[in-house]
Amino acid sequence: QFYKDVKSLDLSSYDLVICDYEPITAWAAKRQKKLCVGVGHQYAFGHDVPRRGDDFAANTIMKNFAPVSLGLGLHWHHFGNPILPPIAETHDLNEPSDPNKVVVYLGFEDTEQVIRMLEPFEDYLFTYYAPFAQYESRGHIQLKPFSREGFQHDLATAGGVICNAGFELSSEAIQLGKKLLVKPLHGQMEQLSNAKALCSLGLGMSMDTLDHDAVEAWLKQPPGKRVIYPNVSKAIVEWISKGDWMNETALNKMIVDLWRE
Repeated sequence: QFYKDVKSLDLSSYDLVICDYEPITAWAAKRQKKLCVGVGHQYAFGHDVPRRGDDFAANTIMKNFAPVSLGLGLHWHHFGNPILPPIAETHDLNEPSDPNKVVVYLGFEDTEQVIRMLEPFEDYLFTYYAPFAQYESRGHIQLKPFSREGFQHDLATAGGVICNAGFELSSEAIQLGKKLLVKPLHGQMEQLSNAKALCSLGLGMSMDTLDHDAVEAWLKQPPGKRVIYPNVSKAIVEWISKGDWMNETALNKMIVDLWRE
């Protein structure tokens, strides 16, 4: 089916293909020799960035999953490479945040194990989002079904976030100045590397298992550092609209200007 989708996607009328690490458009562009620009965190791994859990197989998959003519990688730091800052959603921060409120989003973990890990910390309020059938309060732990609006509100008013080591939510938490504790997924090089980068940059802490002691140590940490990222998406749009897509000098200038902001 993947091959059929790639083969059937006609790109003959397009000047440029833009993808966010999506393989069908990327491979269709490669097959039809069309210029393709990739925008996403995964393209940062084409450069020398902090890594953990990488091997030949992981690197080969990362490189060939969605191949592009030019990859615009996003990361929390440039690490001396032509990498862009994150594209992070902005929030209206009119409501005050509660330092003892923690948003929990561990979508790949067993919910009862997560609850047991949080139960001893009765001085904190945990809002735990997972595929629950309905809202349930267990004292200081609130079990909440998925809700974009509810999640955004809780995130804006919380003091900290416990989540897996994905890039988007971590970037959002950092931009909001939330204390961050991540649990990378086992066997996923990207998440393991994200956790390593967060720790090395002093932007968060990491635990390899659902660890009560790690949560306790993290809760005792001071508030998170807030990093206000520039408007990266606007800069990319302006760069695309100029049409000079393979001009390395112009691209590097955009990257340097964004990090200066």
